[in-house]
Amino acid sequence: MEKSSLVVGSIGFDHIISIIPSFKQELPLDNGELNKVNMTFVSSTDTKIIYGGTGSNIAYSHALINSNVLLFSAVGNDFKSTMGRELATMGVDDRTVVFDRDTARSLQITDSAGEQMIVWQPNAYEHIGELSLNETISSTEIEHCDQAIFSPGTPQSTIKHLKNYRVANDNGIAYFDPGQMVNHYSKEIFEECCKLSNVILANEVEMSKIEKAFGFSIPDLQHNLDLDVIITLGDAGSKILTANEVIHVISYTEGIDDSITLEGTGAGDAYRGALLGARNHGLDLVEAAKVGSVIGGLCVRHPGGQLHKINWEHAKELAQKL
Repeated sequence: MEKSSLVVGSIGFDHIISIIPSFKQELPLDNGELNKVNMTFVSSTDTKIIYGGTGSNIAYSHALINSNVLLFSAVGNDFKSTMGRELATMGVDDRTVVFDRDTARSLQITDSAGEQMIVWQPNAYEHIGELSLNETISSTEIEHCDQAIFSPGTPQSTIKHLKNYRVANDNGIAYFDPGQMVNHYSKEIFEECCKLSNVILANEVEMSKIEKAFGFSIPDLQHNLDLDVIITLGDAGSKILTANEVIHVISYTEGIDDSITLEGTGAGDAYRGALLGARNHGLDLVEAAKVGSVIGGLCVRHPGGQLHKINWEHAKELAQKL
C-alpha cells in the first residue's frame, strides 16, 4: 500500500459578494462612536458560489501533484454530488461523513477597499467533534498515512482526532494547523495538541496570538515542545524554522503584474496541500515548502482555493527556481 496523507478539516461552499462602498465609509459614527447599526449595501456583481473549506482546499492542492490523499470531515447532503464528485475525479479518497443537513457555508463580503467581513455557518460541520477517524478509516489505512494535517476544527475535535491518529500511527508526521480557531483553545489543550504533533503551521497574526494567549514563543515551540515551525507570510513567502536552521522561502510571483487581481482566499490552504503532496514525493520540508509557494502563488490568481491548475512535473520545475 502506497503512503498517503490524511487531511482533517472543514468543507464548505463560499458565497462571495462584492459591495460598492467601503465598510469604513458607511459606518454610522456619532462623534466618533458606533451606536445603532442598521446598514444596507449594494452588491457590485453577481454572487459567486465557489468550493471552499480548509480541508477540501488542502486536499485539492495535494491532489494536483499527488493523488494519495484521504479527506475526513462532516458534510451535508449537498456535498457528494457536487464538490465531492469533483474532488473524487482528481483522486481524492473521500472519507467524509454525511449528515442530514446542508454542508457548511461561508458568506464573504468584500468592500471597495478590499476589506472583508465573513459569516461562517457550520451546518453539518457542527458534528465534527462527534466523529472518530476509525469510523470511516481503518487502523491499517491510518497507519499508512505517513502524514496527517489537522486544520481548524474545534479544539475538542482537533485533540480527539490527533489522539485517534496517534493510536494507529505513532511515527507519522502530524501537522497542527489551528488557524483562526487559536483564540478558542485553552493553554492545556493547545499544548497537548503540540505534543502530539511534529509541525505547527500558522500565519504571522496567528503566531502572535499564540504567544500572547499561551506564552509560547517560537523558540518555546521549537525547543520545549519539539516542533518544526512554518510561518506563512503572504506575499513575502514563508519561513521554516527547525531545531537547527531558519530558512526563508520566497513567494512565487512570476507573471503577476498590476493587471491581475489577486485573491488571497485559500492561498494558505493551497500552500499546505502542496507541501504535503511534495513531501509524499520524497522532498524535505524546505524543498516541499517551495512547491507550496508555487501553488499558493498560483491560487491567488483565482477566486477561492479550488480553481488553479498545475501538475507535479511543472510544479517541481518552478519550485527549483525559487
